[in-house]
Amino acid sequence: MNLNFLWAGTVSTNPTLLLAAVVLLFAAKGAMSYGGDRFLMPVMMKKVQAWKQNHPRKHMPKSA
Repeated sequence: MNLNFLWAGTVSTNPTLLLAAVVLLFAAKGAMSYGGDRFLMPVMMKKVQAWKQNHPRKHMPKSA
């Protein structure tokens, strides 16, 4: 109801941008389920883990 009130009384784009922000906020959950990150992130994590095993960090000696 508040959004309808804003649309009726304002001439700026703020109410439309508010609606777009709310829609994007709720759409983010669906985007994570069906987006490319769902398939890309497991592959990238495997590559990072393999790289970490093959390239261990060298500890720097502490200087006094």
